[in-house]
Amino acid sequence: MSKLLFNIDGINFDQIGIIVSTVSGLVSLLEEKERLSSDDNQSHGKMYDMLSPIKYKEKEIVLNCYAKGKRLEVVRSISSIASIFKAPGTHRLTVYAENGLKLPYEVIRQKSDDATPDFNTSKNLAKFSLHLIENCPVKRVLVSQGGVVTLDFVTDKMITVSWGDGTYDRDLFGTVSLSKNIGAGNQILMIGDIEEINSFTYTNCKDQWDILF
Repeated sequence: MSKLLFNIDGINFDQIGIIVSTVSGLVSLLEEKERLSSDDNQSHGKMYDMLSPIKYKEKEIVLNCYAKGKRLEVVRSISSIASIFKAPGTHRLTVYAENGLKLPYEVIRQKSDDATPDFNTSKNLAKFSLHLIENCPVKRVLVSQGGVVTLDFVTDKMITVSWGDGTYDRDLFGTVSLSKNIGAGNQILMIGDIEEINSFTYTNCKDQWDILF
């Protein structure tokens, strides 16, 4: 775990005194939504729709955390992480690996386990878990090269663009043309049914990957 660093909305966890001890759900096979099916008692087995595109359920990420320090510092750390999620909308969770890999997620907080404080003379420690939901885990990641980025595409499905600077363009469909001046290195997420996007072109950014994890 020491090889991973966690950041939420541009704030490093260690800046606010939070340490992630273990994590689950970061990289995992997505669970498929149930396929349309029919069950004929006069035939063997069950018939499933095998022609429609596979669609996936939301993703759950659990961060098991703790805060330690002076008693007031522990309380402030817990309060700081809670206040981040008071803002409406999704929040950008970025996980940094030792080799420079950045894994981005757009999440909401589903729940948090109650902090369990241990205040005594030798240490002050509070353990808790953050249960986060990435409501749409299918996304395309672009990296800005700095300056004005343009995105042009055609789609019949709703797409959200998260620019990586805290701004969003949501519920995009039809013929879409976007432009934004954005700093170099920002990860731009196109979230939704990205496999059904047509005529996609972009400038001043590079395609990092399509993500299904």
